[in-house]
Amino acid sequence: MKKALFTIIVLMTLGVFGLNAQIVVDFTKPVAQGGVAVYTNSNIANAPMYEANGLRMLWAGDANGDGVVKFSGANNDKNVVLGVVGLNNVTNVVSGYNIADVNLSGTTTFSGVSNDKNLVLATVGLSNTTRIIQTHVPSN
Repeated sequence: MKKALFTIIVLMTLGVFGLNAQIVVDFTKPVAQGGVAVYTNSNIANAPMYEANGLRMLWAGDANGDGVVKFSGANNDKNVVLGVVGLNNVTNVVSGYNIADVNLSGTTTFSGVSNDKNLVLATVGLSNTTRIIQTHVPSN
């Protein structure tokens, strides 16, 4: 039996919605197509959500939970994936969902097909592996 992964993801809207209202909040569509405007921190260069094929989605790859996606440099997410599979065996496959399973496949892999390291790389971009993607949350 395959276990399901239940994740609670909180996105902040620009509008206020009553808790007793029965509404559908669609974060996948741009505002022009009936989607909900999300909080945007003007001090952050990247968009709050990634857009592809007309849909918006969260940035993938924050394996260490620090609010940024990094492929290289200090505190990068690629090394978190490597640490989970083991420094001495990069072909190791770790079963079960964990923070380094950034593609939510149920396994953490550093090499091979559909590995988690490559999703971190794809998020920051192949042409600029030092790019940092930041989450958009208000400052205290």
